[in-house]
Parts: sequence; C-alpha cells; structure tokens
Amino acid sequence: MWIEHGEQGHRLIMLWNNFTGDQWRSAVGELKQLTCNLSTGGFSEQEWSAAKQDVINDLAASSDAMAEMANVELAKDLSHALAAGRDLIPPDEMLGYAKGWFPAIGTITANRWWNEQWVAGAEHIRVEAPELAMVKDPVAAIRTVADNAVPAGCKVRP
Repeated sequence: MWIEHGEQGHRLIMLWNNFTGDQWRSAVGELKQLTCNLSTGGFSEQEWSAAKQDVINDLAASSDAMAEMANVELAKDLSHALAAGRDLIPPDEMLGYAKGWFPAIGTITANRWWNEQWVAGAEHIRVEAPELAMVKDPVAAIRTVADNAVPAGCKVRP
C-alpha cells in the first residue's frame, strides 16, 4: 500500500507501508497520519537525520546487492522507468549522490521541499489487498479509513 503524490513539474513522492494480513485499514491510517503530521508540523531534526541515514543505508544495501540482481528484476525496473519516462539510476550512483548531498540538506530545507511538492501535487492512495475484492465500494472504504485517521485539514482531496 502506498500514497503517491506528484504531477507535472514536481517529483513523485511515494510513501508505503508493507502491511501483512488484513491490516490495510491500520496501514492507510498510519500513512495518512504521517503525511498530515509532515504537512502541518514538518520533520523534526531527529526525524530528518534518521530519514537521511535510512536512505543511505537502503541505498548501500541495494548497491551491495547489485551483482546478485536477477536479470528479470532489472528488466522489470527498466520497463517501469521507461513507461514512466524516467531514468533508472543505479543504486551505487544514487548512494554517491546521497552521501554528497544529504549533509548539505538541513531540516528547514527538507520541510520546505516537502511542502512545495505535497501541496502542488495530487494524492493517490493505492491499496492492494485481496479482502478489498469483497468490499462493495473499495474506493469509498479506503477514503473513509483515510479521512477518519486525520483532522479535517488533512482529509483526502477528491
């Protein structure tokens, strides 16, 4: 399950929750609370520091695993990038950029960037859960769960 946000001229922001079982409702609520908190209060110094380190750790792990990546997985990543009109940057190259850029990006800059991207884009919530096949109106169910998780100012926009 993820929330995508973006449109022409803005970067795509994607937040996800790899929930297990039938926990899609709590996953939707947690992601909506997170996006609301970031939009209204921003990153704290500790959150931003942890986020930067998490990205570097993830990129380092991906970079270390590049040689073991199956050709079919690489082909899938390339096809998704091509379909989206984006470049596919290797993890080791992204790691180099992250190590070079992240120390210069402080919390104030990160919050400004977040708000510019988030306010300008269109929000999409996507939930992939087999139990949604049994729900009469899954779009309304997801919207209701998301809206009930946050105050009025953070409701899902139609």
